[in-house]
Amino acid sequence: MAERLRFERELNDLGLREYDQGQVSSKPRSVVVGERVVLDLDKTDFAGKVSTVRWTIPDTVVRTYDGTTSNARTFDLTDTDLGQPKISFFWVDAGDGRMVMATILLNSGAMVPFITFFDVKGPKLDGFTASTGVTQIEKRGGLTAMRFGSLTGPTPPKKPEDRRGIQWDWQVTMPANRAGFVKDVQTVRNDRWKLLRPRSGETNTRKMVWRHPRKTAPHVQLDGHDGSEPAYRGGLFKVKTRAGKSITLNTISDSPHVELEKLATVVSVNDQFTYFIMFKPETPKPSDAIWVPVARATWSWKATAKNVGGRWPLDRAEMKPTFDKTTTDFPIYESNAFENKWQEVPP
Repeated sequence: MAERLRFERELNDLGLREYDQGQVSSKPRSVVVGERVVLDLDKTDFAGKVSTVRWTIPDTVVRTYDGTTSNARTFDLTDTDLGQPKISFFWVDAGDGRMVMATILLNSGAMVPFITFFDVKGPKLDGFTASTGVTQIEKRGGLTAMRFGSLTGPTPPKKPEDRRGIQWDWQVTMPANRAGFVKDVQTVRNDRWKLLRPRSGETNTRKMVWRHPRKTAPHVQLDGHDGSEPAYRGGLFKVKTRAGKSITLNTISDSPHVELEKLATVVSVNDQFTYFIMFKPETPKPSDAIWVPVARATWSWKATAKNVGGRWPLDRAEMKPTFDKTTTDFPIYESNAFENKWQEVPP
């Protein structure tokens, strides 16, 4: 009785008086984030009777998310979508007791509601931390480079100089009612430049920047893929984790570097990264599931090295990542950083 009164109050607030002519399902339907939800009035008692309809869907939903190794974007529900008898969408965030309503104008002229409830389940982020190293000069195989962190330090590392640039430690537990998959995705906004002499002994320099060959203005890029899958840790996205079980990873790290050429006078880096943990539920049809964000962290690598007689004194910034453990933001990017090349800035 209390639920019916609540429904009636909500309908009255929306100007809907003819409650008894509508259809209300008081038993929630259980779904998970990233699972396609389809509602079709043509499969209800309203089939063939609808003149116009307007859907109201609470919290964070998308029509779909499309991410390739070249670009990624979300597609939101449009006014046209919200005015169709059949609607398809994906929830991004979890929550119980969500009321989805269609306000229907029948061919008879009556205005009635169609109401259904959902309990939306999602994975649980049990922990998400990171350790960081420091930028240093690295010499290996006859090459000199500036690197964030170390690739050769002892395990476990004894001091910051021995650590990887950044090393992630996280655990995700699947929803109790659904198996699923987890992957990580990283994006980057590169800002790297160097001043390069044309040959030894000359003092004039040309400025080079690290950019995509076809999209040269600075923009957000994908940083890492496995074949056709946008993914930072190769193969992780193929591993299915059973319902209610956890997946733990503490071996994912990143130690970006840039070569310090003999003809360079200055090399500077100020890269901005965003690291995402993503979830996709297991569904009978793969097209009925999308990757949705679980959490994200932002971090950066900022340092400058100057060539002083073959030595490379460093100006380096300390970095601590910032965590967003309840994000609904997707990885959005416009190209793949794997394709970047050094390009000369026109005079």
